[in-house]
Amino acid sequence: MSELPMMPWWPSNYISATRAMRIAERGAYCDLLFFQWEMGHLPTDHDRLAQMIGVSRDEFEDLWDGIKHKFEVIDGRYVNQRLESHRKKAMEKRDRQRAGARKTNAKRQESLPLSDTPSDTHSEALTDTHTSTSISTGNKPMVDSAKSTRPRGWPSNWCEAKENNLEMFKDRYPKRSGAQPWKRAREAINARLKEGGIKWSDILDGATRYAEHIRAIGKENTPFVMQAATFCGPECHFLEDWGVPQTDEEREQEQRLDKDLNELGAMMGLERDAGESDESYFGRVKKANERRLRAMQ
Repeated sequence: MSELPMMPWWPSNYISATRAMRIAERGAYCDLLFFQWEMGHLPTDHDRLAQMIGVSRDEFEDLWDGIKHKFEVIDGRYVNQRLESHRKKAMEKRDRQRAGARKTNAKRQESLPLSDTPSDTHSEALTDTHTSTSISTGNKPMVDSAKSTRPRGWPSNWCEAKENNLEMFKDRYPKRSGAQPWKRAREAINARLKEGGIKWSDILDGATRYAEHIRAIGKENTPFVMQAATFCGPECHFLEDWGVPQTDEEREQEQRLDKDLNELGAMMGLERDAGESDESYFGRVKKANERRLRAMQ
């Protein structure tokens, strides 16, 4: 399965792109997009595609006639170009984040002394405010509490993962209607920090971006908000972009631009190739128009 975060989805664009489809064709189209996001491409074997979306071969062929223009054959695989462009951006962002996290973690490890280094299983782990925990430093157990002094050999920022950061996370995280088990969130955060490559600033910054996203779409104080434990789970939703969605004005402007480009292409006699994506066709229209304008000068 894909390790990418949530797939971007703009309902207005989807409605515009599928307005002429039957409801069954829309469902098949959605399923195939979801499979492409997970797999990176789709097989060209129609028996396999029919099996993937749960229909017979004959039913699939009937549906395929209405949606095949949304896919191109690239390297022997079906691909929706617009979705693939979003997928590549998501992969590049994920790789940059991982590389940055590895670099930061390497610097942190280099700063540790060669002796009396704390075990990885306790590094940056959260501790209960009113509970003492035994931490092993060599052969001598040592009691750690929220007010204890820094153990010999630990970096100067060893306390950064304690309760102050959890409270900051709670403060930044969008309010949710329904259950919000903070104990599970604490355990999820501990697990991410122990895995390496993740630091507290990644989690806190992600909570800030997510809160801005939730408020922008008017979903704060609703069950729509993810539980914090899920947000900090293995999928690392805190590393996602969580950009503020398009406004109605921005969507209308984009739709007007698409309409203008379609009309311009028709005026210049440019026809879409079979299965050509909007991005590819509009690119050809823009280049043809640039050549036309240069010839007029």
